[in-house]
Formats: sequence, structure tokens, C-alpha cells
Amino acid sequence: MKQKEVCKQYLEKYSPDRAEQLIEKLEHYHTLITEVNSVINLYSRKTDPNDLWTHHFLDSLLFLQTDIRFKGKVLDFGTGGGLPGIPIKFFNPDIDLSLLDARMKKVAAIDEMIEDMGLTNAKGVWSRLEEYVMHKSSVYDFIVCRSVRITPEYKPMLLQLLKPKGKIVLYKSKNLDDLEQFSNKQILDVSHPEIGTRKLIIIKK
Repeated sequence: MKQKEVCKQYLEKYSPDRAEQLIEKLEHYHTLITEVNSVINLYSRKTDPNDLWTHHFLDSLLFLQTDIRFKGKVLDFGTGGGLPGIPIKFFNPDIDLSLLDARMKKVAAIDEMIEDMGLTNAKGVWSRLEEYVMHKSSVYDFIVCRSVRITPEYKPMLLQLLKPKGKIVLYKSKNLDDLEQFSNKQILDVSHPEIGTRKLIIIKK
């Protein structure tokens, strides 16, 4: 089965009323990100473009099978090529999305894709977390982070950026040893046969 069809079937199962609309948005995103990736490395160039549909797009949307519902202001920390933030925005168009990355070229590419896709209340932010947090406090309802190890140095900075009762949502695979530093957490198994072991970790402030 083609990877795009796998993603479509997942959306038809967990969001049947919006599956077609979401696939159209993801098709546009797929065209843009693959074009940009030939110039700027937004994802591994070893990745088959067809695998973007499962290992990146579907992976970003695994929250659909949980009770997680994003709202308000959302920060995608270490966004890379806009993942998982942009797919989350497709499903939750009302959120105010900031996509944080320390590499200027990636952020510039993200902003160009955002404009091309006509997304509103979404922007790239070029900064290191250490610098960003110096000017921000209690800003976000949600912080999402995919495939980034949360070091002890990151923990207080991420918590500072959260509003009271805000949540951090981490996308993880088998290695969960960086979670030992968090006491108030919930682990949700969202593994998928096309992706493998995947867990969403909800950390409450």
C-alpha cells in the first residue's frame, strides 16, 4: 500500500469528516517541502519522499487517536521543516502557532511555505531556546516537540514558556530516559505498524 494511502486511511478513521480536506493540505505541504529540501535540508535526504506521508505527516497527527486537542497559543520547539506544528495547524486552524528553530535558513523556508499555503496566525521564529526564553514567560498553552531530547537545561526554560496549566507534548519512540526528570506526566502509546513504536508524553505544568 502506498504511504499516502496509509495516511489517508488513518485520517478517514480518526477524522472522517475532514480527511479529504486534510489530505489536500498535506499534498500542498508535501510539494513545497520536497522542493525546498533539494536546497535546504529540512529532513534527511535519505528519506524517500513517499515516506514523508507516514514517518512525518502521519506521525505528526498521531494525537488524533488520543484526547489531546490543541488550542490557544502553540510553540513547536525544534521544528526543523515545520513538523509536527504545520500538520497540527492543518487540523486546528484556530491555534496561534510559532515554529521555533535555531537555523535561520530553515525558519526562512518555513515562513515561505506558510505564506504559500495561506496559513494565518502561524510564523517561524529564528532563535535558540536560551535566547528566546529571556524575552518570553507564561506565553503558550501547548509546547510540542518531536524527536528532540529534553536535556535538564531545557526543562526549566520550556516550563517558563508555558502558561499556568499549560502542557508539553513530546513525540517519542523507545528511548524515554529523558522523561525521568518530569514527575507530572502521562504516557500514551500511539504506535503504528507503518511507523513503529511511538509514544506521546503529556507533561503538565
